[in-house]
Formats: sequence, C-alpha cells, structure tokens
Amino acid sequence: MWDAETGKLMLTLPNGHPGRVYLASFSGDGRRVVTASLDHTADHTARVWDAETGKVLALLKGHTQVVRSASFSGDGRRIVTASNDNTVRVWDAETGKLMLTLPGHTGGVLTASFSPDGTVIRTAELAGSDDEGKKSIRVRIFDTRPASETFLPREPAPPPRTPAPSPAAKEKPPQ
Repeated sequence: MWDAETGKLMLTLPNGHPGRVYLASFSGDGRRVVTASLDHTADHTARVWDAETGKVLALLKGHTQVVRSASFSGDGRRIVTASNDNTVRVWDAETGKLMLTLPGHTGGVLTASFSPDGTVIRTAELAGSDDEGKKSIRVRIFDTRPASETFLPREPAPPPRTPAPSPAAKEKPPQ
C-alpha cells in the first residue's frame, strides 16, 4: 500500500493467498483491507487484513471458484464477495462467518457491491452470449432491508403517478 499524497510505499501485505490476488479494497474507515483470490487451483477465498500491520484478521472461505470481487459495506460490518461459481456471499467482516448466499445467479458473478447506506447490494453476472458471440451481463439488485437471513430481489419501482390537482387549484377563477 502506498501513501496517496507522496507515493511512498507504506506496507506490503504478506503473500496470504497462494496464487494471484484479483483486487484489494479498503473498509470505509481505512483500517482494514479485503483481498480476493484469482487462483484457479485451490484458493477460492477472500481475506481481511489489518491495514496498518498486514496481519490477516479473517479468512472468507466457501467459494468453489475464483473470487472476482470483494467489498465492505459502508459501516464496515459486512463484506460481499462475487465468484465464478455463480454465487454472491455476504460475510460478517469481524468474524469471517458466512451470513448468507444471495439466490438466483446462473452465470459467473463478476462484481458485487453495497450501496453507500448498505440497504442495497448490486451484482453483475455473465448472462450468456447472443448469436454473434457477444457476451451479455445481467445486473441484479437485492434489497437488504430488513437485514435478516433472507435477502430478496428488489422489485422494480412502479411508474410515477401524476398528482391529482389540489382542491385549491380547482377553485381559483381563471384570469
């Protein structure tokens, strides 16, 4: 990790993943970093690190293929991971315990992230190819309210309604 103002190297995380790391992302308070493994052999994990000491704080283990994305919720209490194994998982950021797996993905999931207030998780997955071989991406939105063991896909918002004229507007004489 580098100092953003000076460019000075501040910390190198030890090689906690046996293979390559796909990404690293800070918690909102900057005290922790989560990394996602790009190892195609065995290490299908994400890891939570202390950003000051480089010590591993939690191992997020449960995916069966490459972990492509890992990010903290805004309050730093949860982490969401996305994997080529068609799953999105939500973890307790302190303990590393799996909280739940989001349902419905049928393709490798490229990314997952929380909204800034933590009430929504957005995912993007591979959704196949058209006749010309162009790959398509499907975005899913999950509402996390109320925070429980069941996260349901968010229904599209109804179309906006045209407000009815107020009674006062009806009584005004034309000018």
